[in-house]
Amino acid sequence: MKKFKLIFLLPFFMIQSCSENAINPKQVQFVNKLEAFQKKYSESDGNDVAQDGIANEMKAYIEKFGEIKDWTGNVLEVNSSLGDTWIVVKPSNSDVISFKLWPDGSLLENSSKWKESDLYKLLPDIKIDDQIKFSGKVVSEMSLTDSGMMSEPEIVIEPLKISINRE
Repeated sequence: MKKFKLIFLLPFFMIQSCSENAINPKQVQFVNKLEAFQKKYSESDGNDVAQDGIANEMKAYIEKFGEIKDWTGNVLEVNSSLGDTWIVVKPSNSDVISFKLWPDGSLLENSSKWKESDLYKLLPDIKIDDQIKFSGKVVSEMSLTDSGMMSEPEIVIEPLKISINRE
């Protein structure tokens, strides 16, 4: 009887450990929706009016998406220029979409103390290819053109929390 219990429990532990690395369902939903917009845009090639409508629909979806929690991705870049700091992240479930974790401090309790925040102090420890988990708010898409937005969306996220997953 003990063998039976052990065999029964083993799959439970395997499933539980795999689920720790699972992608947040809202992240999957978000990326799938953007990829659906991309496909629809591509299928409308040659019809600028249709493509404009699809691009505007995608922009509205992004801007209204709101709060996110425990999304994951791999760090491509950590940048700082002209007083701004941001992290470029490739989501765990997409090859063409990138997240720009661009903290302006607006979600922190005191935005004037951004460079004194724990979030800012974490940035020097982040390395290229680190897997990170982050929470915050989807803000916008930052491509200069609709075709850029539709081919390689750059989603701006105001992060509230970032953690490094090194194992």
